[in-house]
Amino acid sequence: MNILKKLAQATCLMVLGSTQLVAAQLFEKSYVLLVPTVNDVDVGQAGSTAAGGVLAFGTEIHPQWYAELGFSLAAADFTMPEAPQNSEDSVIDPGVDASGMYFSVLGKAAGQSGELFYKLGVMALGYETTERFSGEPQCDAGNASVFNFDNAESITQCHLDETAIAGLIGIGFDFYVGYRSQVRLYVEHVRGENDLQINSAQLGYRYNF
Repeated sequence: MNILKKLAQATCLMVLGSTQLVAAQLFEKSYVLLVPTVNDVDVGQAGSTAAGGVLAFGTEIHPQWYAELGFSLAAADFTMPEAPQNSEDSVIDPGVDASGMYFSVLGKAAGQSGELFYKLGVMALGYETTERFSGEPQCDAGNASVFNFDNAESITQCHLDETAIAGLIGIGFDFYVGYRSQVRLYVEHVRGENDLQINSAQLGYRYNF
């Protein structure tokens, strides 16, 4: 029994040590990223400048490559024609919301002041847009709802709620500002279904483990 107990203890210690070693190697050249963003979102008939943000985790997989997994979001309200008062149950506030998870690889070149990189990736993106137009135009995408006023005028509401796979490409620079700190300056282009396009400018903080 003592031999079995010692063997079990030794096995547990080996597993624990291996786990700690793998974790140490994983985080040795890894980072977290927190970035506010300004986005030009264009989908369907909607187009607007939207505020957003990115939260991501990256790790070095090769001396010249990072892999990065993150969450990105963007949102904005539209100023558009008001709907009739008696149609409140069917009216959706006009605006755009987009959010999703992404995975990317970053090719990098290090210098004295930081790292120049380019990014290629894919994003699973959920997005919702609502617009209203005077009259009864066709909606380029999504569902159309027509609301009539008492004076015989009308507006059309176009609503789109989709989930899609999008591709992303970008280029940026991570400036050294401290022993473990860097500032990221980055521009990105995302393109997906329904003519979805998001152009993003980012300035944020990277912490290196």
